[in-house]
Amino acid sequence: MRDNGIGMSEEFVEHIFDPFERERNTTFSGIEGTGLGMSITKKLVDMMQGHIVVESKKGEGSTFRVDFPLEVRERERTFEKSVLEGKRVLVLQGAVEKLTKLPEILGRLGMESDTAACGMEAIDLINEADIEGKDYFALLTGDRLEDVELSLLLQEIRARKGRDFPMLLLSESDWSEVEYLLQQAGITTFVPLPLFESRLAEALYGCTKEGKREQEQKEKKAERHFENSRVLLVEDNELNLEIAVEILGSTGAQIDTAGNGQEALDAFAAKPEFYYDLILMDIQMPVMDGLEATRRIRGLNRQDASRVHIVAMTANAFVEDRRLSVEAGMNAHITKPLDVEQVLECLDKWGRR
Repeated sequence: MRDNGIGMSEEFVEHIFDPFERERNTTFSGIEGTGLGMSITKKLVDMMQGHIVVESKKGEGSTFRVDFPLEVRERERTFEKSVLEGKRVLVLQGAVEKLTKLPEILGRLGMESDTAACGMEAIDLINEADIEGKDYFALLTGDRLEDVELSLLLQEIRARKGRDFPMLLLSESDWSEVEYLLQQAGITTFVPLPLFESRLAEALYGCTKEGKREQEQKEKKAERHFENSRVLLVEDNELNLEIAVEILGSTGAQIDTAGNGQEALDAFAAKPEFYYDLILMDIQMPVMDGLEATRRIRGLNRQDASRVHIVAMTANAFVEDRRLSVEAGMNAHITKPLDVEQVLECLDKWGRR
């Protein structure tokens, strides 16, 4: 794990795993570092027969690396294997020649598979399956074929089988590098390599009626609309601010921004009582930090000053940091980089729909 925060001195790094070891600094209420967090982490890593290394430089940030041995455990499927059993899959082997065990993997999933060594053979197999009334459930392909332009072949297959026919692209390339295939040929699913059986199973399950229905239910559940919520977002880093605005904006919430604690205090004081439902407050900021801004907001002579919900946003996840946030009058604490679900949970709890 690497950050570009305030960093630590070499002297402090040497003792970072000592219980209650802390370094004095003026950037966060006079204190930074760890209490018991790093000591406990070290003990847990040792118990798992692992190794932890810390590198840090003042003003540049810190790097934490943890190595420990783990056994490979078979991932539990999130769906019944019977959903895939008996379904036929066509594999363009010439396009995924590195995956010699692909038919074996499909067999373990209870699926039947035919292999086409080239584009012409693929068309012939599809025609035969149509005549026999044993249609293919899906097509698996890589990102290139030697005998024919793959995108043209996939377009022909798409035209024959219809727009709902699942075509899965298996590739070592980054998604952006093969995006043209997705657009031109109508690829329905991208499966990154190296290939794991569980990943392929989930991708194929997502192409079934059951999988599509489950995904629709998840998306419907995930939809959150907070058009009636007003949020004051306080963040001095432009990139972090942009990300947070994007997350909040997707919910329809009304967003005001401030670049430091003083601006946040002024913005809150300028609005009518109970205008804001939620304030997301960065901790380390110039002019006035988030803790002081929170204390001053809580001290204002207005009814909503003690009731508005203020959530700390900080890269520091130590117990001491949380304690200081609570003492300043904050209701909750979320870590950076911001997690979408954490932000949405705050709106779920305190926003107005």
